[in-house]
Amino acid sequence: MALYLLSERLILSLLKLPVPPKIAPFTFGDEPLNYGDSALIYCSITSGDFPIKIQWYLNEVAVDQLDPFYNINQADFGKKAKALSIDGVNERHVGNYTCRATNQAEVTTFSAVLNVNG
Repeated sequence: MALYLLSERLILSLLKLPVPPKIAPFTFGDEPLNYGDSALIYCSITSGDFPIKIQWYLNEVAVDQLDPFYNINQADFGKKAKALSIDGVNERHVGNYTCRATNQAEVTTFSAVLNVNG
């Protein structure tokens, strides 16, 4: 009986499937931001197996690949959160911001739209 239980536990541990990342919802707010306002959002991973890679995208372009003229900053907060901040939003910042969290299980995304009043 003890050998059976040990074998069952071993099989279950070998069959453990990786847990995909889950992203907490985020938003820039219900109203468009005004020209020159600051924006700050967090991509927070509430569950998922490590390692998890977190990346920000603006209109499907990786934020870290954008021209520095965009003045978009990113900061890691531990292993499960990454902030994105913009000082002085303007028309070039309008668009779809996507957090992409990747681990061995899958790629998970969540997006929010930033609109700016002229």
